[in-house]
Amino acid sequence: MHQKLNPTEINSELKQLHLWTVDDEGLNIYKAWKFVSFKHAMNFLSKVGDLAEEQDHHPEFLATYTNVRIRLTTHDAQGLTHKDFALARGIDQLINHAFSDLLKPN
Repeated sequence: MHQKLNPTEINSELKQLHLWTVDDEGLNIYKAWKFVSFKHAMNFLSKVGDLAEEQDHHPEFLATYTNVRIRLTTHDAQGLTHKDFALARGIDQLINHAFSDLLKPN
């Protein structure tokens, strides 16, 4: 089982990510993107699913047309662990390497 991080560890991990947010309870991190098309949004979710499966993680997805939101937590730890931040870093890398030109500007 993965150990739940304390607030200091969460803040340290968060500094290594690009624009992820911790919820008010400190139990989840989340991030949202807007893609140029539904097809690209679904392709992104598929790739994140592959990455999550490789890491034995199960993120929560919310997709509405071209909008995608991902929330990460480690359910068996009832909060955030290093596992969540590792997947978030992988998602950031995926965006940077394969999807950055498919995002709508904020």
